Amino acid sequence: PMYFLLSQLAAVDIAYACNTVPQMLVNLLRPAQPISFAGCMMQTFLFLTFAHTECLLLVVMSYDRYVAICLPLRYSTIMSWSICITLAVTSWTLGILLALVHVVLLLPLPFCGPQKVNHFFCEILAVLKLACADT
Repeated sequence: PMYFLLSQLAAVDIAYACNTVPQMLVNLLRPAQPISFAGCMMQTFLFLTFAHTECLLLVVMSYDRYVAICLPLRYSTIMSWSICITLAVTSWTLGILLALVHVVLLLPLPFCGPQKVNHFFCEILAVLKLACADT
């Protein structure tokens, strides 16, 4: 189970980097290239999904290590493959749902003024600074 969870964490880290690095490279090669609103929302959603999923997978991995150290005789019973897969799928599902909540709350806000994000990618705080409403 430990290596399965490590592979899940590695996949999240790769996806996390693949979400932020391309836009950063575009901004380095061609400065002042704006990103569309839909692209910004998609990048924010993916960024939040991978961030939440990474945190939840770290929680699952810490529980796995706790059971392995404190309850070694019952480890194989407690952390069976079905439980391990269920915990990993739950981490991904909750990561997606939590990110969806953030984006759904962000979409109805009115945006005005300069539509430029002063970061190399669209993170939620940079997008909130563009909102006209009281956040």
